[in-house]
Parts: sequence; structure tokens; C-alpha cells
Amino acid sequence: MEVAVKVLRRSMLDMDMNVVVEFEREISFMQRTRHSNLVRFFGAGRQEDDTPFLVEELMASGTLKDLLRGGNMRQLDWDAKTALATDVARGMAYMHGLGHIHRDLKSSNVLITEKMQAKVADFGSVGRLLTGQRSFSHDSIGSNLGLDQVVGTPLYMSLEMVNQAGYDASTDVWSFGVLMWEIAAQATPDLLEQEGITRGPVSSGLLRLLDEGRRLAIKAEWPDAWGVAHGAVLAAGARQPPHVPVTPKYAEGGGEC
Repeated sequence: MEVAVKVLRRSMLDMDMNVVVEFEREISFMQRTRHSNLVRFFGAGRQEDDTPFLVEELMASGTLKDLLRGGNMRQLDWDAKTALATDVARGMAYMHGLGHIHRDLKSSNVLITEKMQAKVADFGSVGRLLTGQRSFSHDSIGSNLGLDQVVGTPLYMSLEMVNQAGYDASTDVWSFGVLMWEIAAQATPDLLEQEGITRGPVSSGLLRLLDEGRRLAIKAEWPDAWGVAHGAVLAAGARQPPHVPVTPKYAEGGGEC
């Protein structure tokens, strides 16, 4: 069996000890979970110079980002796009079912197997919610990150995340909606570019657009069902759903492996 070994660079450790905290959080989460749409964990340790590493399954086809619009790009049909989105949804549903939120769901944090199965990865920002509350339990996962702290990548962030307001698992649902658009379009999900904004801070520009109700545009050539599903997912991920009355759940199915 081939595996991948993820090692923290010494230079990163010397510059920012928070990197170690995130790495240890990732290990802690992966040790506790096992699902066919989450990257599988095999072990962790430290090298002779005390640099931490973890061992996980090898995902030979790289990231979803590369598959959609990078070095491994190929034009996907709608069946393949739907299968990839469903894989991610199942992995996220499992996480949420355990009371965890990812907080940095994006195409570069989804890895692809040789058989074109998608698996969610990179759990350094994962947090655990107390049931029914917008706060974290004080266990080893997420204990240093509150639910009003900005975590993640701006283009995939919900309005609440960008605005540094309290947020919950719906912020992952929003990110999944952005990811759905990216899978469908096979392009960068850049709301700023779509709206012709080329200057100024990214976060403040996104905050203004999202607050105005601007959203990534559905393409005319997309299947009707895909466009409706994308809009509904974004609505489910918003505190105040924008004109979409449907509140879907993540795709059901998938299981532990």
C-alpha cells in the first residue's frame, strides 16, 4: 500500500507556532474519524529534529482544484461533476453529524483518488460545536478558535465568516455551495471578478457584495437541476436565505470504511 507523508517544514515551525497547533488539531481529528469520503489517517509521529509528521492515504490524482482548473485539468461531464459534489457532501455530512465543522472547505482541500472519488482533507481549522450552540467545547479540537474568528479562504467564506460574526455549521454549507459552482463552471469562484471589482481589500469587497445579495451567477448552459441545487445550498448556508425557499440537506449515503 502506498501512503503519503505530510511533514511540517522546519522553517514554518520557527516562524509560527500556531502551525503546530493546527497540525496537532488535524491529527486529533483524523484519529477519531473514519469515512469513505474523508482522507484516511494511518499514523503520526516526530522526526529526530522533533518535526511532526502524519501518514495518510495517497491520493494519486491530486486536488479537486487541479482537476477542475489546474495542471491535471480535464473537461468533466455532468455525471462526473455530480459524483464529485456528492462525495464531498457525504464527507461533510459525516463531519457535521459528529458535531464538527471544517471551516476551510475549498477545492484545494479536496483530494481525488485514481477512481475519481473525492475525499475531504486538511483538517487544521476543524472545530467542534456544542449541540445547539454557536460555541466550541473545550476539547483538543478547536479549543483555541472561537466562532467569531475569521478562518478559511475569502472566496469560499459565508457572510458571517467575512463579517467576523458568530457562525455555525451553515458556514460549511455556504462553502459547499461555492464549491458546487466551481465544479460546475470549472473556473475560479471569484465574485469580485464577476462584479468587476479589481481594486481594494478582498474581504471588505466580498463583505459589501454579499451584504448586497450578490451571488455567483448560474450559467445558462447548466442543467436546470444543478442550478436549482446550487442556489438552494447557498440559501441553506445563509442566515437569511436569499429568495430560495428550499432548505436541502447534504446528500445522504456513504459510510464508514
